[in-house]
Order: sequence, then structure tokens, then C-alpha cells
Amino acid sequence: MLLVLTGPTAAGKTATALTLAREFPIEVISADSRQVYRGMDVGTAKPSIDDRCRVPHHLVDVADPSETFNAHRFVHTATPILRNIKARGKIPVVVGGTGFYIKTLLNQHLLARVPPDPSLRRDLERLQDREGIQALVKRLQCSDPGRADTIDQSNPRRLVRAIEIAESQCTRDAPRQSCMDALILAIDPAREVLSKNIERRAHEMYDRGLIEETRILLEYGASRESQALTSVGYSEAAATIDGRLTIDEARERTIVRTRQFARRQRTWFRHQLPVHWISPAEIVQTTSAH
Repeated sequence: MLLVLTGPTAAGKTATALTLAREFPIEVISADSRQVYRGMDVGTAKPSIDDRCRVPHHLVDVADPSETFNAHRFVHTATPILRNIKARGKIPVVVGGTGFYIKTLLNQHLLARVPPDPSLRRDLERLQDREGIQALVKRLQCSDPGRADTIDQSNPRRLVRAIEIAESQCTRDAPRQSCMDALILAIDPAREVLSKNIERRAHEMYDRGLIEETRILLEYGASRESQALTSVGYSEAAATIDGRLTIDEARERTIVRTRQFARRQRTWFRHQLPVHWISPAEIVQTTSAH
């Protein structure tokens, strides 16, 4: 059985995994669509070098911010790593909040090609003509919030294709059934605790140099429209660099967007994965029982 540790952003997944590592010989496979990128450390709350020395973390720092890293690449990279960890007598634990990565890893048939749907595409083109590209973004957020938060939201062609795939899967698959045998634990802090965690993390990111980190990424060729830099925190930092937001405005907008993202994650997990919601304090006991 594969152990998956997920939950909304700022719930404490990394800290919980490190606690688990004190009791079991685990290795972490990161299911975080932003921690895959090199140079994106502050804005992704990436595990520290010391933490990664104590507990091996895989799929961290494996792509450049100019690249597109998607579920297909995640699954094809993570699967042999899983096998290797097991072959060495260790316990692989998938840790992260990118729900679509987790769902696709557990249900690899989702990678099968979805044929184009001309009728749906015409409807989506008319929707964009009437209401603009944000209407496509909102529709994808309803169909697949996990994918909506990792895609290039300025690219209508990719949005249309993502909606096509997501809505095809919704009608074709039983979303809460997994092919791979897995125990999926979702960290579930009280809402007020999560809200405070999000606020504290946002302040820490800006205090630790998120704007300077973003400036360096841009100087080294990352695009403002890339999948990496359109994510929460980095897009606000880029707007500050461009003079479109003050630091205080960027920080506040990051807090608001992160809270909205956490709400979408909760909803997505409840409907798309057979999760067991637990408090961080219950992790060792729950894992031992399985």
C-alpha cells in the first residue's frame, strides 16, 4: 500500500512528513507542482537543505522555471522512483498538495489520450468571445482546480485542451476510485489555524526575499507568463517589480489568493480522492494502524 500525505497549502504537510520520518524509514516523493522548479525556494516553502539531508526528497529541483512540468511528466518520473525506494527496503511517501498529480499517479489510465471534442471546443471559443479568457479559467477551476492552478492561464489553447481532458475524465471515470492501493491522508487543521498559517507564511516569504528571488528568476530567463511565475506569490512579486503593486499590496493579495486556493483544494480533495482527513497529531498513530 502506498502512503499519500496531502491537504491544503500551509496545512503542515512537510513538517508532518518529517515527524513521520522519525518513526519510519521513509523517503518523500514530492507532489508539489512548484517545488519541482530550481530557484523557486522561498515562494514554495520548499524543504530546507538540512531537511532533505535527513530525509531523502525526490522530485524537488528537477526542472527549470522556463519549462512546463505536468502530470504526465510527474507520473513517468515518480513511478520508477517508487519502485526503487521499495526495492531498497524503504517506504515511499507521496507528499504534496497538487491533487491532480496524485490522482493521476494512482489512476495512470488517466494519461490515456483524450480525443478532441469539436463541439466542446466551439462552445469554449464562443464562451471566450463573450466573456474573455477568465471565463475559461473559471470553467477549468470548476472542472479541475488542481490543473487550473498549474497551467498557463494566459494561453487559451492550453486552457481549452485542459477543460476538454478534465470534463472527459469527469464523465468517463469514477473519480473517487483508485487503481493503485493507497492510503491517502489529508492534513486537516482547523480553518482559523490554516488561515493564520497562510498569513504567517506570506509574511515570511516576503521577509525572506520572495521579490528578490523572483527578480533573479526573471533575469535568468523565466517568463512572467510561464507556468512557474503565474503561480500565487510569484505573480504578485513580479507585479511589485514592475511597479504595479506595492509590497504591502502584493503581500495582502498573496494572502487572499492563497486562502482561495486552499478552499479550492479542500473541495477538490473531497470530491476527487478517497481521502481520510486527520489532524497532524494523528499521523503516526494512523499510519502505524495500516
